[in-house]
Amino acid sequence: MISLLEYGAQAMAVHGCLNSDQQQSRDLEEGYLAALRDIKITQGDLSLIQDELQIHAEKIFADAGNMIYSMEIHAGSRMLASGRATVVAKFKE
Repeated sequence: MISLLEYGAQAMAVHGCLNSDQQQSRDLEEGYLAALRDIKITQGDLSLIQDELQIHAEKIFADAGNMIYSMEIHAGSRMLASGRATVVAKFKE
């Protein structure tokens, strides 16, 4: 289900906001999801999921407002979705 990727993207956004505050750098104004790569979705119907979702997002590259994240979404020990996402950020001036 495509909503799993949205959950991963939301985790990336939270991480980006928290990381920006910790670094006391330029404030992130907006971020745009520019690309998804190597997407694997193994579960199509979320109503069949009994376990709590665990969402993991990790920044693997960042340079001048461009970021690449890996993401994994699990339910219990089962991987539901994974992939990489490219985000283009705009910073406040």
